[in-house]
Amino acid sequence: MPYAIDRGYRFPEPALLLGPKLLERLQGYIATWLACRPLWIGRVDHDPPHNYPSPQLWRDFLSSGLTTQSQGAASKGKDSKKKGPTAAEKRKAVIRDLFGDDVLETQGDLLTNPPQHLTQRITWELFELGFHYELRDLNRYLARKYWADDLIGHKQLLHSIFPGEAGLVMWSEQFLEDNYGMWNNTLIGVLPYLEKFHELICTWDDAPPLLIVPLMPDSFTDTKCWEVMHSATAFYVQTFFCHFGRPPIVPHSIPL
Repeated sequence: MPYAIDRGYRFPEPALLLGPKLLERLQGYIATWLACRPLWIGRVDHDPPHNYPSPQLWRDFLSSGLTTQSQGAASKGKDSKKKGPTAAEKRKAVIRDLFGDDVLETQGDLLTNPPQHLTQRITWELFELGFHYELRDLNRYLARKYWADDLIGHKQLLHSIFPGEAGLVMWSEQFLEDNYGMWNNTLIGVLPYLEKFHELICTWDDAPPLLIVPLMPDSFTDTKCWEVMHSATAFYVQTFFCHFGRPPIVPHSIPL
């Protein structure tokens, strides 16, 4: 069976943390996400669900405060006499299937009053996580022949786009204090990561001619860097939209 792309969101859409006008709601979103974050990252990395959550399901989950106790209490109430589950109960059942009891039970220890800088860094990380794993899944679909022929080699190529030795998951390290990889402030710093990204997407169908020509250090100028980045970005965004039916999650600058 060919690898099929799931159009759901691997991680909460970062806009969820930018939208709440009430501080209490934002605190609830952040607290719930931090409680389930390690387990969910591990699951996405090693044992992805069959269907990823939609933005609405993520919103329901982050704002629910659902626990095993509250689920059990609800089943003993007046609604237990109903013939079938309500829409809210169906959503909770889906949430339970997705995140599991271990994740839901961790929500009792909630963070309150998060500082603004922490909120900014959590939002930045969600952009990074979304980009990493959406790129992985899109590439596994478009370059499935390469993955089938050389699983280890193509996985290493994917991981080489991002600094660090832990693949796509780098979140146990100290938070970065400067932009890195393809977003480095120097051409020397950008080149190795941009070349790997360039190498990865040039295996996709209809890649622009500019992305097929290897990048050479002696001709890699500011102008060349901008041209390749512009072409690669436009190609990635359009290709992603064609297969997911929505815009991709894209990286952002580190909040300093």
